[in-house]
Amino acid sequence: MLNHPLKGGACAKEEPSLCDKSPLGILPQQLRGDLSLFELNVMYGESYDKCIGCSQKILEAYQANRDEFIVKACN
Repeated sequence: MLNHPLKGGACAKEEPSLCDKSPLGILPQQLRGDLSLFELNVMYGESYDKCIGCSQKILEAYQANRDEFIVKACN
């Protein structure tokens, strides 16, 4: 979503071939890796107001104090 022109307004599409594309390929909503299988999964879904990555509450906390937010997230 960070790379999409519409950011959080990007449409979710289940079929990868229908997803928006950039010069680097499709723009997935999530990438999840599995180190034990050396596998990368591309995931799609609808917007969720309690998302721990992009909900309004998270975005506001990040914008209020970016440095402290990053330190807390890493700890």
